[in-house]
Amino acid sequence: MKSPISNFKSALLLGCVAALASCDKPKPSASAPATTSGPLVQRAYLWQRDWTRQVSQSTVAHAGAFDTLDLLAAQIEWRESASEPSLVRPAIDWPALRATGKPVGFVVRVQRAGEGAAVAETVTRLLLDRLAEAKAESVSVAEFQIDYDCPQKRLADYQGWLVPIREGLRATGLPLRITTLPSWLGEPAFAPLVDTTDGYVLQVHSFDLTTLGKTPTVCDPAMARDWVARAAKLGRPFHVALPTYRCLAGYAPDGHCLGMAADAGSPPWPPGTRVLEFTSDATALANLVIEWTKERPAAMQGLYWYRLPIEGESRNWRWPTLAAVMAGRVPVSKWEVRSTPGNPTDFVLWNTGENDDPLPSAIRVTWSGSGQVAVADALGGWSCQTSTDHVEFHAASRGMPVRLAPGNSVPLGWIRYHEAPPSDRMMSYEIVR
Repeated sequence: MKSPISNFKSALLLGCVAALASCDKPKPSASAPATTSGPLVQRAYLWQRDWTRQVSQSTVAHAGAFDTLDLLAAQIEWRESASEPSLVRPAIDWPALRATGKPVGFVVRVQRAGEGAAVAETVTRLLLDRLAEAKAESVSVAEFQIDYDCPQKRLADYQGWLVPIREGLRATGLPLRITTLPSWLGEPAFAPLVDTTDGYVLQVHSFDLTTLGKTPTVCDPAMARDWVARAAKLGRPFHVALPTYRCLAGYAPDGHCLGMAADAGSPPWPPGTRVLEFTSDATALANLVIEWTKERPAAMQGLYWYRLPIEGESRNWRWPTLAAVMAGRVPVSKWEVRSTPGNPTDFVLWNTGENDDPLPSAIRVTWSGSGQVAVADALGGWSCQTSTDHVEFHAASRGMPVRLAPGNSVPLGWIRYHEAPPSDRMMSYEIVR
């Protein structure tokens, strides 16, 4: 019996034939693309190299909200001086996935491609190996994906090694999709490329870090709408990938970009660097979900969220935020100040909303009646100013906004009174943005 990953050189020749054959396909109609409405299929990427306890817990807790979870199956890279690719193969927590009862997808990330036949053979083998593992662990598999940021002018080369991958996976009966960049949409090679697959994922969280002064957002809603409209005119099935993360970009005094940080921590920026935080605007993305639920191109088959929230991550939405946006609802922002009884009285700020919001700049605590302040102090980086009937807590000035996750709290400070403290009914709180 032949191996499904054999004869790749022959398969590459078939790729050329398939590319020519795609030219004979009927062109999409010039009329306006058909539309549809209703709830969206929603999937999420679980893009983790290390399956920590928090990753497994988040998987079990939230996988049920999605149609599938698409896992990072492997990351490969062909470096110039090496004949064999470097490989990262995450140790997946199969019991956690099995406990969810949900199907998964496998994504191979090609960081840098090598010779076509070698790429095709390696990617196919990795996906088939992961499929065998999943079957042995009684985990259902729904699809395969390839994530490769191909140079824009080399899409035809990409198609050349996609064809043998498709042939090598055909016997599995599972769909094969690729992630794509908006800049590819206008390339003549784009339509033949996606015709090689069962559909593509349009990543509208592509953004340009090169120019300082632009709106610091990971996803521009106006551009996302435009890219989706352009994709619809091609008439090929596609999904849209929306972001949930934040990143930092550093700029030199002359304005050129020094680099970015998408995960925890920051690079050692040189003196004089201006650091901007690029965010995924939950309100703007919720409005996109609302719009597309009411009306969207018929070719648009659903959404992928990048990425599943994991407890402890510092630059990703928390679960309450993503849950609200997926439901087509703008997440609620809400702060509460809570005080302890007694003298002194402690004050704590709680985020009781659904957004991972920056801390307010100031909070005023006001009271009436008895209760003159003897002494007050702030905690946790706050400062305070006292008056006869109020205390103001001010957040320390920082370069980057400090965010508080939904359901979390931070101490503000305390007040000791000369007499008995005022009751809760006599105290009020004002949040200053």
